[in-house]
Amino acid sequence: MRQTGTTVIIEDVAFPVPQLAEATLALQALLREHGYHEAIIFGHALEGNLHFVFTQGSTTRPRSSVTGSSWTRCASSSSAATTVR
Repeated sequence: MRQTGTTVIIEDVAFPVPQLAEATLALQALLREHGYHEAIIFGHALEGNLHFVFTQGSTTRPRSSVTGSSWTRCASSSSAATTVR
């Protein structure tokens, strides 16, 4: 059960299928780096699409803890283009 005062955040990312495993590892590392240890990653592997879910509380982390440069680094480390919707 999630803590009172938190919000569930769901995001979508897409990678070329040949880079999906590497991109998943990079996404896991990015989420750990920013303290989202409870995050869940799931998706549609045959389409290169991943969803990830985590909770964000107003007192648990700064709202800007995962920045655009972090996403770029995640995409770069996986040698894949990323689409965040």
